Amino acid sequence: MDKNNSCSLGCGCNCGCNKNNCRALMDKIQKICFAIDETVLYLDVYPCSREALAYYHELMNQKKALYEEYEAKCGPLTAYGNKSTTNWDWISGPWPWEYKANI
Repeated sequence: MDKNNSCSLGCGCNCGCNKNNCRALMDKIQKICFAIDETVLYLDVYPCSREALAYYHELMNQKKALYEEYEAKCGPLTAYGNKSTTNWDWISGPWPWEYKANI
């Protein structure tokens, strides 16, 4: 799809997203993923830490909610996030990692 088409939500891909909101959600996702990675490293060293394990599960729940919100508002984060039964939305907008296309 032509990325220069006007989009009612701002990204130019006709996917229905708001580019600023998508950027903010992606930023939150990246921060949560970083915190999860750090918590996993901590748990590798301190596997009996119940507090760290509870924090890990809290972060994973937050990540799941952010992924669901992002995919509902901005489109799939991965090819496995395609929810449409009529369109292959994964190819419709800028890829999540295309920084210049998402600013």
